[in-house]
Amino acid sequence: MDAQFWLGVIVTLVGGTIVSVLANLAHPKIVAYLDSRKLLSEEKRRRQAETFHALIVDLRTGHRDRHVYMLRVAIGVLAATVVAVGALVGAMVGATVVMSIFPEASDPFEWNILKFKPIIAPLILMFIGLFGTITVHLGIRRFRSITNALEKFDEYEASFRERWGNPSDKSRE
Repeated sequence: MDAQFWLGVIVTLVGGTIVSVLANLAHPKIVAYLDSRKLLSEEKRRRQAETFHALIVDLRTGHRDRHVYMLRVAIGVLAATVVAVGALVGAMVGATVVMSIFPEASDPFEWNILKFKPIIAPLILMFIGLFGTITVHLGIRRFRSITNALEKFDEYEASFRERWGNPSDKSRE
C-alpha cells in the first residue's frame, strides 16, 4: 500500500466527516421546508376540493344550469379533439410531403441544420396535437368526475365530508 492509497483514505474520511456535519446542520431546515410545502399543497388540494364541491352543489340545487354547464365542458372537449386530430394529421401529412419533396432531409447521417428547416412546421403541428391531446384527456376527466359526483351525490358528499369536514368550516386540524 502506497502513499496515494492512504491519501485517498484520509481525504475520504475528512470529506465524509465534513459532508456529514453539513448534512446534520442543514437537516432541520430541509425538514421545515418540506413540511411547509406539504402544508401548502394540502391547503391547495382543500381549496380545489371545496371549489369543486361548491360547483357540484350549485349544479345539483339548480343555481347553475346543469345542462348548459355540461354542454360547455363537452364543447371544449370536442374543440380540443378537433384541434388535436387536425394538428396530428397535418403533422403526418406534412412530414410525408417534406420527406418526398426534400429527400435529403431524411438522410439520418448528414446533420446539416439547414436541411431540416422544412420539417419545422410538421414538428410544431405535432406539438400542438400533443397539447390538444392532453387537453382532451383533462377535459374528459373533468366531465367524468362531474357526472360521477352528480349521479352519486350522497356518496360524494359523504366522502367529501369525511376527508375535508364541513365545507364552510375553514379551521381544520
